[in-house]
Amino acid sequence: MISILITDYELIPKSPHYHHRFTLYDPLAAVEFTDLLEIRTLEFSKLPETPDVYLWHWLRFFRAETKEELDMVATASPAIRKAATRVLKLSKDERARMLHEYEVKARRDELARLDDAIEKGLERGLERGRTEGRKETSVEIARNMLERNMAVNDIADITGLSYDEINKLAH
Repeated sequence: MISILITDYELIPKSPHYHHRFTLYDPLAAVEFTDLLEIRTLEFSKLPETPDVYLWHWLRFFRAETKEELDMVATASPAIRKAATRVLKLSKDERARMLHEYEVKARRDELARLDDAIEKGLERGLERGRTEGRKETSVEIARNMLERNMAVNDIADITGLSYDEINKLAH
């Protein structure tokens, strides 16, 4: 999961950089725990006047307040040009903007449904595994008890198996 925090104020005063990437890192072992979780910060207040990396152009895109600023930053790359064109189109056409918002919401809703389905499936699978594991363990215990000629009533009480299940194991 990547979280991005974009601010107009100075978030990390000790650093002159406008972009930071924070991860779960153990400085003692000099090892990163995972690359699946990170927080990136982008601080507009520290953005230099002249471009230094590709990210700079995107930040200028996010900061653009006029069509002229969007047009200027759109020259940096085809991807930014495409985004600028989309923003300009959406800002002109109320219906297009509403359709875009609906598409974004539908995409988010679908991802939430999928996440929920995966979580429920995992929970069911774990519970089934626990139940089947208990059943297998109970069957093993019952077999051992039968080998020791213990009474079926005692085996049923201890393992929770039915008399029929125990009798099937005996034969």
